[in-house]
Amino acid sequence: MLDYHTLYFGDLISYIVFSISLSLIGWRFRRMRGMRWFALSLGLTVVKTLLQTMRGRAPVALTILLANQLNVLSFVCMYLGFYWFCIRRSVPWGVLSFVGFVTVVIYPIAFGYGVSYHFVVGMSPVFLICILSIIMLLQQQDTLFRIPARIGAVMLTAHVIVLFYRTILIGFLYKKAPVTYAMSDQRWLYSYAAIMAIDMGLPLVYCSLMVVEMQRDLHREASTDPLTGVRNRRALLSEAKRLLEVCRRSNAELGLLVVDVDEFKKLNDTYGHAAGDAALVTLVGHLKACLPPFAFLARSGGEEFAVLLPSTGLLTAYEICEHVRKSMERAATKVEQQSFNITVSVGIAAFSGLGDDWEKMLHRADAAMYLAKERGRNCVCVDESEPTLLARTLNVPSAE
Repeated sequence: MLDYHTLYFGDLISYIVFSISLSLIGWRFRRMRGMRWFALSLGLTVVKTLLQTMRGRAPVALTILLANQLNVLSFVCMYLGFYWFCIRRSVPWGVLSFVGFVTVVIYPIAFGYGVSYHFVVGMSPVFLICILSIIMLLQQQDTLFRIPARIGAVMLTAHVIVLFYRTILIGFLYKKAPVTYAMSDQRWLYSYAAIMAIDMGLPLVYCSLMVVEMQRDLHREASTDPLTGVRNRRALLSEAKRLLEVCRRSNAELGLLVVDVDEFKKLNDTYGHAAGDAALVTLVGHLKACLPPFAFLARSGGEEFAVLLPSTGLLTAYEICEHVRKSMERAATKVEQQSFNITVSVGIAAFSGLGDDWEKMLHRADAAMYLAKERGRNCVCVDESEPTLLARTLNVPSAE
């Protein structure tokens, strides 16, 4: 047979170990605010469990009322941890305010006046938070987070089921003497042991989310240019292959821009490498402002950038390039009280059919960009394997 104090004391020791471990992890990875919320949740659970071990030897205001309030607060912290990992938008303070009102105002009043179902009132915020957490975790579509999120949702669902059973026990069957009777009732103790077993898995879910977040950070660093903050050549190649597969399956359009800073070496020699870096950062800022939201921008090497434009033909791509070129022509870059202007030469290519691939597209766009250099720089050239009406109508120099 299970013993109340032994069971709760074992639970307390387990939560202390998990709380210390997650607190150290949260302190080490301070950028991950979700881990700090999880650590705080476990810390509150430690205090709550400590109060519960004192039932029968301390006032019920501490061992029941305050313990249940801390329990609700620990679930709120858990919810905020999941929210940080899964959503990272503004927190739904309306829901949390309602939970706080029930926990801090309604539940103490019901408890103080000896309302028969005060335990149900006290547990209702826990049910609400758990259900909201389950919905949030099940709606997680990020490939990396999906598995730990689903596991967390299953654990919380099991927790809700057992908690519902315990709520029925104490709210409807233990009306006369809920404290003394529950402490010796094996149904109450075994259901609490079930909650213990379920909750021991939650810290593992927390750590899994942290590991996935670290993997995402490493992937982001490996695919990002450190100077400009845009994607690098590795990420460009991966995205290009993906988009080309889409084009082959659905016969969609795909535009490719190669943007190169004019006379970049001369700029570095005249103003210094800091000016060259500033020029690249300025160019990226104008590209982000001029490009459509669906564009994929990457630094392909040195002073050269590549832009992938899904569902975009040559005419639209040309108009976008002209917008970029004119924006850069008018812009001034300032470095250490020095001001200078930079221009860009742009080459455009487009997906030409099933036999086309990334290397061929990039070669044609590069050829068009070098032709723009030969034509005097600060201009846009379009790749045309065969002369088309586009080049004649717009009088756009061809790479042929």
